[in-house]
Amino acid sequence: MKRAIRFKWCIIILFTATNVSFAQPKFGARAGVLTSTIISKEYTEDYRLGFEAGGLAEFKINKRFSTLTELSYASKGHQVESAKLNLQYLSLSALPDFKLTRWMDIFLGPSLQYLIDAGFTEKTVSSLGYFHKINVEAIFGIRFFEVKNWGFDVRVNYGLSKLMLPLYLRGVTYWDFKNTNNPHNLSFQLGTFYTFKRKSK
Repeated sequence: MKRAIRFKWCIIILFTATNVSFAQPKFGARAGVLTSTIISKEYTEDYRLGFEAGGLAEFKINKRFSTLTELSYASKGHQVESAKLNLQYLSLSALPDFKLTRWMDIFLGPSLQYLIDAGFTEKTVSSLGYFHKINVEAIFGIRFFEVKNWGFDVRVNYGLSKLMLPLYLRGVTYWDFKNTNNPHNLSFQLGTFYTFKRKSK
């Protein structure tokens, strides 16, 4: 059932990202810093600093609406005393965008996160087997435009799917107490982006 839900989200994101062809897209690049943690109903871990970088394509629908498609690498996780949990993701996002003014947009949409690697900085053994490979997040943000194709944005990424695998099935006790209260990702980001000029025909 859970795999079916994740598969449905994958189809929705991929369909949105690849089938919005109302106009020739504008391509660009984006990079930013983030602070991330994992949360549940009963606890929130300490935040840690990370970053995200990748490319984007903006498909304009009309004067007010467009869709942002982003493919990026993100370093997330949380802080545990002197150690850091590093969660490295490759993410594909499809973000409907609404223009409020000439200088400001808002956007809200899903992001498909594929876990590349996971581990603590003070441990040499990978912790990849403790986490789901596929996660879905909701992204809400505001974009501010500056001159010469530059701009910046602020955004919140909230995890919609459970982060950790049922550890009791793997015969381990590490973090086993969190199985009944499975955490989600949460991050706050500040980024900058640049869109390339289209070549005139």
